[in-house]
Amino acid sequence: MALIASSALIGISLSCLFIPRLGDLYGRKPIFVIALTLQLPVYCLVCFFNKMLPMYITAFFLGPTVTGRMACGFLLMLEMVPKKNQPWAGASLMIAEGLTQIIWTIYFVWINTNAFYFIYFTILINLLALIACLYITESPRYLFGMERYEECRQVLMTIAKRNGVKDYEEPVFNEENIIMVENHDDVIDRINPSGPVSPVGSEDDDATERVGTRLF
Repeated sequence: MALIASSALIGISLSCLFIPRLGDLYGRKPIFVIALTLQLPVYCLVCFFNKMLPMYITAFFLGPTVTGRMACGFLLMLEMVPKKNQPWAGASLMIAEGLTQIIWTIYFVWINTNAFYFIYFTILINLLALIACLYITESPRYLFGMERYEECRQVLMTIAKRNGVKDYEEPVFNEENIIMVENHDDVIDRINPSGPVSPVGSEDDDATERVGTRLF
């Protein structure tokens, strides 16, 4: 068991050298989806191995998928919640991660030593997450920061539509100063009286605050 965990940690450590950078280059969502997709066959293969060497190899390749989920998926999640709720969202995920390990320990020590039930459950959750990825959008913060303004506008329009914002107007960005050309304070008060959604940064906060309380 120690060697399996060590193999996974080696895979995680090596993938940390490049996967977070891929998330910066190509987007949070694509890397997250790729990680979820590659994770499925890895978990499925584990169910058929009865020798240790293939288990070590599989655990190693599981490492990069974990990095993709946590490095890009975590950022994507934080960028999809209101700024005021980001500490709570991040803390909740970390608490859930820790509780999962406690549950595993209790299960293996006092209930059963068969790990396949957890693997089956993980495969199910993985499939549900992939299906959910068909619905969520790319992070507008990421798109704005990468100066992909047209894509950012389209994402903001999608978010506004899903939040039921009927009088939302596409933002016009000043590409030199990266600011909204419109008086965003009046827009926020008009379409989102319950409170703003503010992404990380300064100027992109304005655009995202206008689209509602949910960012996916």
